[in-house]
Order: sequence, then structure tokens, then C-alpha cells
Amino acid sequence: MRDAAVAIGLRLAYPETARALAEARASQWLSPDQLHELSWRRLQETLFRAYETVGFYRRKFEAAGIHPSDIRAPRDLCAVPLTTKDELRQALAGPGPFSQAVDPERVQLLYTTGSTGKPLAIPIDRQGKHERLAITFRDIEWYGHRLGDRNARVWGRGPALALSKRARLVQRLKVGVFGRRMELVSHQYDAPEDAPIGEARLAHWCRELRRYRPKVLDGYVSALCVLARYILDNDIHDLGCTAVATGGEYLSDAARSLISRAFECPVYNRYGSSELGFIAHECGADSNHRLHVNAEGLWLEVLRDGAPALAGETGNIVVTDFTNRAAPLIRYVTGDLGVAPGASDRCACGRGLPLISSVQGRINDVFVLPGGKKLVSHMWHELFHQPFVNQFQVVQHRRDLVQVDVVLAGQPREVEYLALKARVHAALPGCDVTWREVSHVEPGPGGKFRHTRSLLAEAAAL
Repeated sequence: MRDAAVAIGLRLAYPETARALAEARASQWLSPDQLHELSWRRLQETLFRAYETVGFYRRKFEAAGIHPSDIRAPRDLCAVPLTTKDELRQALAGPGPFSQAVDPERVQLLYTTGSTGKPLAIPIDRQGKHERLAITFRDIEWYGHRLGDRNARVWGRGPALALSKRARLVQRLKVGVFGRRMELVSHQYDAPEDAPIGEARLAHWCRELRRYRPKVLDGYVSALCVLARYILDNDIHDLGCTAVATGGEYLSDAARSLISRAFECPVYNRYGSSELGFIAHECGADSNHRLHVNAEGLWLEVLRDGAPALAGETGNIVVTDFTNRAAPLIRYVTGDLGVAPGASDRCACGRGLPLISSVQGRINDVFVLPGGKKLVSHMWHELFHQPFVNQFQVVQHRRDLVQVDVVLAGQPREVEYLALKARVHAALPGCDVTWREVSHVEPGPGGKFRHTRSLLAEAAAL
């Protein structure tokens, strides 16, 4: 009865999302060959649309000496130039939407976290947002989360915004349709001094979970690990969750086991980004924890030395998105590493969606501060989201010693630079902070950039 009411509410309030959700629910059960054909057709349509409406891509194609009509089979994709974040940032520097074929009135901005360097503001058309939202709703159903269910998340919170009367009404409508959510705030971007997580906050989170009893809890891997360790150390049970969903950071086998033992339920990993939405998601039926690629909305490649990786090989994840018509992302280098599956690999669930064996995404360390409080790393994105910062890295050498490397974009105003330094110091009580202005930040093993690193053994053990 409740599901029917929620479905009616979705159709009335968000008809485009409702239509796209019905299509996504059906398409997941197509055969692998049918889904491959559907995905390839949408990729070709995306190439032609970008060539015809986006000067940036037309110039890239012409410089490479190719036309979309030359791309007849997946093996031809290697001729299409890759798109890097730096290229995209330069292309988006001008005013208005990226594609002149999209009505500016139907465009919104997506803001990336900047976990590989400087954040991006990417325009997306309204139809693309509905399609991505539908795929999100379809994917979360795989772990039993239906629209309207109670859910909770461990996440950061931005500055509070004053809402208009209409915005408050829309917010109440979303709660009625999409479900009630309890926020467990891991950090507040405008209050870095309150970011370290101590036992009092962890105890409060546990009390709130037991009171609220969300069906699903989701959050950053690092924050969930901190909470899970507290739950196990204090022998806490019966928090009500039937599933935990992780995102934003690399989920190791050890982290999965820790979270699952603490919350006494399965853990479902997802892979996505602000600029692309949900890229792949675990359904729970595969014993190797492989993820289904959302092939209706994107084409995923795993490349090794510029060529498709062989089954079992680790390579760079490159994505072509079909949903965003305002700012197409074609062969977009995500900055993440993945393990290529075999061509005939199938999941026991019966879905025809292709698999990716694993995603070795950005690893973000927890800092253990003097006194034992812990600091999850995603707050750094907002602190360093400044027009004068190109890139940054924060490294903890000891509990009381942290090094900050920053690549500046021009000469910042002194008052703004001092304010940034003060906020960083406030987030690290009891620590000495060494600050270095550098020309570049070195990537880690395999070319992965890590914006935070803790060299403490106790942080690695969380």
C-alpha cells in the first residue's frame, strides 16, 4: 500500500524521473547482448551530438583526424581523444552551458568535491538529472531500499542556507516521496574546529540510530569505519540497519568486514562521482563483490597503457556519459583505477548489466589526533575549495605533526590566505602544522592522487 502511494507521488511530482525509473527497472533484465547493443547505440548518439553541438569536442575530433561516423565498433574507441579534468576545467571557463543546443534555463551546476585536485562546476541539463536520479533509485533497490524508507547517512554538512517558502514546500514533498533521512554529521565545512570525532559524538550517533532505526545507513568508508570500531569496542547491538552502503572512498576487504560485523548486516559498495552520478553498484549476489556498471547511462572502459585492459588487469577507468547533454563527458579520465572483468563474466542475480571486478578508488585516510579523536578526510575538500588553490595534500606524520602541501593559482590575497591557514589549524587541535607552497603534488603508487595521507599505523588499522 505504501509503495503504491509513493509511486503515485513520484509520478505526480517528478514524472520524468518516474518514467526513467520504470525504464531502468526493466532494462536491467535485458540480456547482456541486448544491453551491450543499447549502450553502444547511446554512445554513438552521444558522439554525434557532442560533435554537432559542442565546439570543444568538434575541435578535439578534428585535431585527431576523425569523425563520429568512423567509430563503428568498440575497438574504434581508442581513436577518440581522452578528456582530462584540466581540459574540462578550461573548456568550462566561459559563461553559459557547455553545449549551445541546451536551453540555459534548463541547466543546473554540479560541483565536484575536488578529491583529485581543484573542484569543478559542471552544468547538467534537467533531463540528465532525472535520468541519473532514476538509475540511483533503481540501484538502491538492490539492497532493499525502496522509496519512502527511512535511511540515515554519515556525511559532511555545508553551511546552512536560508530557504524560501517554495523551497521548504519542495523539501517536504521530497521527504514524502523519497523517504525520511537522518543526518549524522561527520564534519561541518564552516566549523572545522568541531570536525574531530570523539567518543561523545560516536555515542550520540549510536543512540540516534537505535532511536530512529533506519533501514539503510550510508556514508564515507572512513567515517563508517570509525563508527564501526566504536560499536565493536563497546559491544553495541540492535541498531536496526538491514544494509550499509559505502561510497566516496576505497572499500577494502578489511573495511567491509569491520563494517559488516559492527552493524550485523551486509555491506554494499557503490562507485560514482559528482560529475557522473552512480557509475557502478554492487547488487549483493556476487561472492566476489563485483559491481554492475550502469550501462544504460554510460560506457565504461578500463585502460592499460591506452589500450583495453585484459581480464584481471588493473587499469585507468575512463567513462563516456550519455545523460548530460549540457556538458557531455566523452572518454573522461576519472582518476580511479579498476580491475577489468572477463568478457563472459556474469552475476548470479541474472541482470544483464556488465560487471567491473573492483574499483580501487581514491583512498582517504583517517587522522588520529592527540587525545584520540579522529578526523575523517572529506572536510578538506571544502576548506581548500578556494579560487587561489589549484591542488593540495595533507599528510599526517605523527599524531601531533601534519604537513600541508599547496599548489597556488596566482597570488592570493593575504587576508584570504591567512583565513585558510587558520581554519586548517582549527581542524587539527594539538598539532603542529608545517605549510609548504609547492609547484606540484606527487601522485602515489599507480598514479593515484591522495589528497590526505596518514602515516600512522593506528590510522591504517581502522
